[in-house]
Parts: sequence; C-alpha cells; structure tokens
Amino acid sequence: MSSIISVGDLVAMVLRGGDIDVRLGSGSRMQEGQEVHRALQAQYEDGWEKEIRFSCHFESMDLMLQGRADGVFHRKGIHEIKSTRRKLSEWDGEGETVHWAQAYCYAHMLALEEGLEHVEIMLTYYNMPMAERRDFTVKKTSQWLLEYVTGLMDRYQIWHDFRNDWFEKRTEALKTFNFPYAGYRLGQRKLAAAVYSAIRDEFIMMAEAPTGVGKTVSTLFPSLKAMGEGKVDRIFYLTAKTVVRTVAEESLLLMRRSGAVVKSVTLTAKERICFTGEKKCNPVDCPYAKGHFDRINDALMDALLCEDHMDQVQVELYARKHSVCPAEFALDLANFSDVIVCDYNYVFDPLAKLQRFFVEVTERYVFLVDEAHNLPHRGREMFGASICRDDIMLLRKGFPKKSEPEKAFGKLNRQLLAMQKELKSEEEDFHTSDLINGKLLATLSKAFDAAVMYLMDTEGFELSKNESELLLRCYRFNFISDYFLEGHLWIESEEAGGTCKMMCIDPSAALASSYRNAISTIIFSATMAPYPYYEEVLGILGCRKLVLGSPFPIENRALILGAGIDTRLNAREKHYERMVAYILALVSSKTANYLVFCPSYDFLHQMETRLATHLTFGRIVPQFPGMSEADKQCFLEQFAKENDETVIGLAVLGGTFSEGIDLVGDRLEGVVLIGLGTPYMSQENELIKTFYDERQKSGYTYAYVYPAINKIVQAVGRLIRTEKDRGMVLFLDDRYLYSRYKSLLPNHWHIKKLPEPENVYESHLEFWRKGL
Repeated sequence: MSSIISVGDLVAMVLRGGDIDVRLGSGSRMQEGQEVHRALQAQYEDGWEKEIRFSCHFESMDLMLQGRADGVFHRKGIHEIKSTRRKLSEWDGEGETVHWAQAYCYAHMLALEEGLEHVEIMLTYYNMPMAERRDFTVKKTSQWLLEYVTGLMDRYQIWHDFRNDWFEKRTEALKTFNFPYAGYRLGQRKLAAAVYSAIRDEFIMMAEAPTGVGKTVSTLFPSLKAMGEGKVDRIFYLTAKTVVRTVAEESLLLMRRSGAVVKSVTLTAKERICFTGEKKCNPVDCPYAKGHFDRINDALMDALLCEDHMDQVQVELYARKHSVCPAEFALDLANFSDVIVCDYNYVFDPLAKLQRFFVEVTERYVFLVDEAHNLPHRGREMFGASICRDDIMLLRKGFPKKSEPEKAFGKLNRQLLAMQKELKSEEEDFHTSDLINGKLLATLSKAFDAAVMYLMDTEGFELSKNESELLLRCYRFNFISDYFLEGHLWIESEEAGGTCKMMCIDPSAALASSYRNAISTIIFSATMAPYPYYEEVLGILGCRKLVLGSPFPIENRALILGAGIDTRLNAREKHYERMVAYILALVSSKTANYLVFCPSYDFLHQMETRLATHLTFGRIVPQFPGMSEADKQCFLEQFAKENDETVIGLAVLGGTFSEGIDLVGDRLEGVVLIGLGTPYMSQENELIKTFYDERQKSGYTYAYVYPAINKIVQAVGRLIRTEKDRGMVLFLDDRYLYSRYKSLLPNHWHIKKLPEPENVYESHLEFWRKGL
C-alpha cells in the first residue's frame, strides 16, 4: 500500500524556514481562513469549481501526493486562497513561497488529469478586517510544474525513506512482541481482547475496569498488536491529568522491553514547557523562535535517530541543544510518532486540537480515552467560554486613548453594561438564554480585529501578558460561538460579577463529532456507572460495553463507616471533633501512611488545624492550591515505603491526588473520605439540573450525585494497587448508607458501620492481625 502525504505537509516539511512569529491574532487564522474561503468561493462564476480533490502517484517512492485545491476555473487553472492580516495596499511582496508551492502542486496534478500543456495559477490574499484583496497570477508549463514538484519530492526523500524504514521495522516487531508480564491479572485478558475486537470491527467501546486491572497496558497492548497487523496507523492516548500520562509512558517502556518497536511522544502544554515562561512566540522576545524553522529539521532528525520516546524532559533537552521552540518541536515529533500521549484537548477542544491530524484525516487513528469519567466536565469546559466587563475595561485601558481598539472595546463595554442595566431594571441579577446575541458577537469580533491590526501595525507597542491572555479569551468566546449547541448563554448583573458566559450543558454532540476522526474510540475508567448516563453525556449511545470486577481479593480491603457524622455545610461545625476522633483512632492503631480526602480546601485547613492540636505523633502533609509538578512530586515522596513515623496526607476529594497515582504496598495503608465530594451549588450546576429535569431525568442526580460518586470510587482506588496490597477505608458521612448513594457504589463494596471511634481502632488492629 502506497504511503500518503498531503500537499500542505509536503511544502511545510521541505520549504519552511525563518522565525516563529505568532503574534496575537494568529490563533484566529484557521476560522478566519475558512470564512475567507467561503466568501470568495461564493463569488465563483460558471465554469469555476471549489474544493476539488487531486492526487498523483510517484512510483519511484511509492508515494501518493494528495490535496484539495480551493478552486479550479474552466478545468485549466488553479485558484489558491490565503487569509492575511497584512495591509495589502502597502505590501511589496509577490506572495509567500510555500503558498505558491501549494498552488504549483495542484496545478501539476490538474495538468496530469486534463493533459494540459499550460496551467494558469491565481494566488489570492484577502485581509478580512480591512476587506482588502490582492491577486497574483502566473502561467506555467506542465514541464516546469513537473520539474518543480519533482524537486520538492527529491527534498522530501530523506524523510520518506526514514518513515518507510521505520514502518517496516515497527510492523515486524509488533507482530511478534509479547504481553509485558508473565501472566494476566483477573479481567486483564478480557479487556485486552475486547479492545482488539473493537478496533478490528471499528467500534466505539466503553469499559469499566476497577483499579488494579491494569487498564493502560490492557488497552495499549492490543492497540499496538492491531498496528502491527496494519489495522491502525496512529494511537492517541488521551488523559485528563499529568500523573496518568506518566503511567502511559511507563507502560510503553514495559512494552519496548517486551519487544515492541514504537516511537512515542508526550505533548506538554505550552505554558509548562515554554523556556521563557512568557509564551511570546516571536523573534523579538524569544531566541528560540528566531530562526526556529531554519533549525527544526536537524533537531527532528537528531531526535528521531536517537530516541524512541520523547517525554517532556527529552523534548526540552533536544530543543535546547538545537535552539528550537520545545512546544513546536514536540508537535513536529508527533508527525513521526506511532503513539501520542496527550491531554484530551489535543483531540476534542476546537481551539487546541491538532489540526495537522484532523483537518483532513488520511490515516487510521485509535483514541484511547483514559479516566473518561472526567470527560463530561472537560467537554463542558472545552465547548464553553466567557467574557467579563472588568476584563474588557482592562483591555480598553491597555490601548492608547482614541485608538481604534480603545474605541471598539469601549463600545463592547457599553453593550455589556446596557445588558446588565436591563437586568437591574427587572430586579434580577442573572438571565439565561438558549440563543446567542448576534449583536454582541459582532461587536466583540470587531474589537478583536481592531486590537490585532493595531498590534501588527504599531511598532514597539505590545500588551502585557495578562492583557494578551484577556484578548485571547475574547477570541475564544467568538470562536466557540460556532460550536454553541444545547446550552445557555447568560449575562450577570454588575453586582453578580458582570460576566457573560457561554455554557455547554450537553457536550455529547460536540464530542461525538471528534470520535468520527478515529476508526475506533476506547473509553475507559474505574468508574463508568451508571452506564446510560455516560452513554448519553459522552455521545456514545449504542456503543459496546464491558464491565469488569475487581482483580484483587475482597478481604484485602476493609470498608468501615464512622457513624454519627454529618459533613453538610450547616452541620459540620458540630461534627468536627467527632471526625478528628475517628481519624486519630485509625492512624494511632498502626504506624503507616494515610490519605485523608476532604471535600474542599477550606475543610482541609480546618482538619489540618484540628488534627495538629490533638496529634502527638507523626506528621501532617497538606495539599495546597496551585501546586507545581515539583510540589506534587514532593507531596507523593512523603509517602515512603519504610517510614518510621505515621504520615497523614490531607488532600482534596476529586483533586490531583484522588486519581491516577500509585502508592503501592506500604506506601499507603489507609484512606479516609470525609463527606461525599458533592459539587457545591452553583449557577452552572443548577442549569445542568434544570436541563435534565426538563428532559424527564433526575436533574439533581446528573448535576450533583454522579460527579460525587466518581470522586469517591477514584479516591478509594488509591488504596489497593496490587494483589499484595492491604488497607482500610474509613468513610465519614452517614449519607453513604442512604439508598440514593449506596445503590450507585460498586456491588463488591460492603461497608461496615461502626458507631464509636474506639471501634475503628479495634477493627484496624484486628484487620492487620488477620493479615499476618
């Protein structure tokens, strides 16, 4: 089977050079470019065709070049359209080399298809904000076009040969490599077989596999075997949290040791990997942006020849070595990677998704969506946006008085203010609508365009980092409006915050549109119940389902309830001392490491203060907001295997440490869950509740109960990670015995109610005596 390369990828690979210069506004290029294409193509007359596909085969390389021309006129000419922010009236250029190269490729293929001796080519630049157009035209012979495109192919030969050699080596190895362990855990073989079948049959599958089954290995292994059989070209391993990405990296290393030959890369958010910390991607402010494209191909070949996996550390190492932007370098490495480990947003978020893979899909992808219980909430975030009057005023002040952007943001501010005054006159502080205010979007779009044009045209002027981020939020609001499906747009009064927010209540349709980019999507987590709920909110109705039991002996874990505890806001003050007594009874019975999960940071601070007052042994290690990766690692390192003192970690239920972390063996021997982790009542959650109530569903359950159950199951899952692990879970909230919650907990959970703290002490001792 011939390999394929798109026209865009070909010219980008062999002709790129110069600086990265992503000034504000470049993020809008894709949407704006689509609008420009639609506008100019709508003007086509008879004899003109739009979006015409072409392809041609280069036998010497067994390579298929393909692409889609913007326009073809009278079957004898090519029209290529590009959007730009340049002032075309002041531009002395004759068009960018890479843009002409794309047009020449399409012209060559048209000449072959129609048997033409000459082809007319028109390259059009259009500045949408200024409504300026400039056309460049040339006429080329078919022989000239053949030689030009052949020259591009010759320059691409080194990359083509590398790909072919690697694919051959990879395929042979993946056919024969073995499962990385001596045997399968209970349920592991079943999960791996189901994943392989879903990929083979090109289905979506949802799997609930309790902690300890080994979901990462059990999904990656069959996916790689399918790749070795030619059923899969590329695997995207998608996660919600950094710690889970580490597990994926470790699993890939295990499989390499078992004979797998596979290249992989972990993509890291720009703000975390940027060397300057400013994210100012231009040659003036960043030395790595200056000349980046002159050096990037050498950096790529160096890394590809020397490394099979590029995590954040390796990406940074090679980026510094070759003085290239680490974020852009990682994205280019993804083009040559068999497995891409990344956050959900690289596949689902309309602004952050990897356009290089998804604008036009030419490969067979598999999406492995880990910890998928997070996807409903993340989906609402990815397809939502907000702007605030205070932010608009800050932006306005960032520009000189009477400048175009200053006036435009002033107009936007007045429009938001009028909407707020209308609420005040109605004696309301909040208003929702299922319709987008078109006038608001138009004003916002003009303000954004004015700001971008001013930044490009005014030498020496720049916004602060905060102002730049606010401007991008304005752009996001406008961009996301195109994806506004079932949800609400609301405006708050000034007293309530003055925010205008677009909320995606039901992300199912938006998520489903992304699944179509893959031949198979495997959605899995330790908590995917109730299944109808996840099928609905994730847009996977009718998918295949697999439910596995726990692979570990039930007797290795004791589940106990400290009775007489009410953690609800209006009652918790009366119960703090009883909670502390239960925790002290547990931790004093055995020197070990414990994790106490609290419903919020405020609650955590209360428990830290009260425990410290009574604790006469051991030490307390609290989680705190805004922890860096180094802070998180330091927190986990406190849970050493051979601590000679009791360690009590305080963490937030549903936070970083309640899922995706492995504290194996005696690194963790007890978990305490205070409260249910029920989301606080908020306007967003109340809108979700109302949304599902109106559809004859239990809105309260959708908005509050299901998210709480997920947090609970994930936190309990931190305790038992291997067949030999033992430990006790202490629940502190009487609601765990209420039917509304108890019926949703795993069937194999048998919680024993203990009325007094001293019973916990005795039960813990007895539990460990039995284990010995």
